[in-house]
Order: sequence, then C-alpha cells, then structure tokens
Amino acid sequence: MGQTTAAGYAECVVQGLAPLRVAIETHLQHNHFPPVGAIWVQPCLDAIAAANEDDFDRLVMGAHGRTLPAFKVLEGLHLAPFIGLEG
Repeated sequence: MGQTTAAGYAECVVQGLAPLRVAIETHLQHNHFPPVGAIWVQPCLDAIAAANEDDFDRLVMGAHGRTLPAFKVLEGLHLAPFIGLEG
C-alpha cells in the first residue's frame, strides 16, 4: 500500500479535482493488493466522518453488516491521509 499515493488522492480532493467518494474508491481499488471492493466506500466515509469529529471509537457499519470501530476501518484500509477531508 502506497502512503504517498493515498496522500496524492487526498490532495486531489483538497484541490477540487475529485470528490472524496471517488478518491476513496480509487484508493481502495488501486492502492491495495488485493483490491478492496467498492462496497467499502461508505464505511470508509463514515469512519472518516467519525474521525473528523474526534470519535474514533464510533461504530460504523462495515460492508458486510458487521459493525466496527471507526479506528479499525481507518487503520485497516490506510485512510489517515483522508482524515480532515469532507465529502
């Protein structure tokens, strides 16, 4: 997983070149091996929203109906560059 690439996707959001949803989906599918399905985009957005509210323990609904703390989604899918962004 390329942290620099993830930061580049986040920068595209900051510059208005891509919506956060598109940057997250691209990150999941092209910056992970094996690729992470687009079904994880909404849980990622929910985890980022929780982080933006400094609520890393908030439970978010995972892609397959299992709830996870936001920090687990953030760590597991390498979403740190996207914290602070809104979509």
